[in-house]
Amino acid sequence: MPWREIGICLSTSASPGGELHSVFVSATPTVQRRRLGDQLRAMREAQGLTGVQVAELLECTQSKISKIEGGRRGIRPKELRELLDIYEVTDQALRNELIALARSGNERGWWARHSSAISPNYASYIGFESAAQQITAWEPMVINGLLQTEEYAREVIRSGPRELTTEAVEKRVRVRIQRQAEINKTNARLWVIVDESALRRIVGSRDLLRDQLRHILQALEDRPRVTIQVLPLDAGAHPGTLGALAVISFDEDPDVVYIETVVGDLYPEGDDLTACKLAVDHLKATALGRDQSITMIQRILNEL
Repeated sequence: MPWREIGICLSTSASPGGELHSVFVSATPTVQRRRLGDQLRAMREAQGLTGVQVAELLECTQSKISKIEGGRRGIRPKELRELLDIYEVTDQALRNELIALARSGNERGWWARHSSAISPNYASYIGFESAAQQITAWEPMVINGLLQTEEYAREVIRSGPRELTTEAVEKRVRVRIQRQAEINKTNARLWVIVDESALRRIVGSRDLLRDQLRHILQALEDRPRVTIQVLPLDAGAHPGTLGALAVISFDEDPDVVYIETVVGDLYPEGDDLTACKLAVDHLKATALGRDQSITMIQRILNEL
């Protein structure tokens, strides 16, 4: 099927007639990879091919095709040309645009120099986060990483499920603190729904937790684009009992959902992604409002 029949375009600036203009140049490499992946998935589906079939033709794993389409790994121009041949894409202008997008997606973000300390999936998350218009996070156990003090972050990372050396812990702390600094440079909105139990959990020491709660209150005062809602313990069972997740929203691109688990990080798609977003909407509706949440944080702080 000709590519123009499936409505592919590389930017919202494409004209109604289907002419292609320059690719986005302001997005992070991760977002560029995802935009390319969206186009490749549409092309594959237009040809009636499954990921398994394409993997067999390229002599690679189905997981690799899935990660390329999800923007969680790049693709070399040579591999991309082979893929476009499989999808019968003959329009040279389109091929050039896609190859340019692949090259920009293979550029290195600031987090690349920390690759020895973070997983590839976590690196992808940072790339999405760095280009976000809004990050909406649910946290049932600890304070969200973008609001953690350095001391709190160090304690959380040190006490995680994997035994880490002191050096590895410090590398991950530096990544977390730099994530905060990078987000603060943008206009991204941070909306965190946090369980009351996370605010009461003694991480490290009572003094450390006091400093952390003061840090949250200061962030709410200094940064108008930060919103916190507390889900009180008496809210009972709710969709968020399944674990922490983040919904990353962009100006132009579809949302991404990220779930961090003990055994690895997940990026749900399709119906699973929709279910996660509905769960977050339910949590927003159930949690306390902003002013009530601030009052509860202050009360917990006074009780420590």
